[in-house]
Amino acid sequence: MKNIIVSLITVFLIGCKATQVQTVTINASKDDVWSVVSSLGDLANYSALDSSSLTPPGEATVGAVHYVSQGKNYGISDVVTVEKNKTIQTKLKETSWPAHYWNESWYLYDEGNSTGLKYVIDFKGKGLANLGFPFLAAYNKSDMKKTINNIKNHIENK
Repeated sequence: MKNIIVSLITVFLIGCKATQVQTVTINASKDDVWSVVSSLGDLANYSALDSSSLTPPGEATVGAVHYVSQGKNYGISDVVTVEKNKTIQTKLKETSWPAHYWNESWYLYDEGNSTGLKYVIDFKGKGLANLGFPFLAAYNKSDMKKTINNIKNHIENK
């Protein structure tokens, strides 16, 4: 019993972290994939998010602010890296979710005549949320897979 209590306190104080990765191959050019992925403000169209926006709107640029919400919860991230047709990285600056950090990255790469898309989320829980961390990680992995598959279907069915 003592070990269980010590483990729970440790998880609560230290937190749980994970890096999750999902990839998909899209039968389209990098330009076509980039035009969808770089418009982070449209992310809610492909994911479980209720809303998303990018300020300034349009294609992601370094310094842009990415806002997402799901229910009453929200996250605000800065776009910290943009390499056209290659990479977008965001860094969390404020959230109502119980997370110390939640940083997202999108990578495009050549996959024969198609384009590979890799979606990475690096996150760390905070407080009591760590007790449900395995459920959060499982939900997040499932949502990431749905997101990139929805992007793939959108692009390929244009």
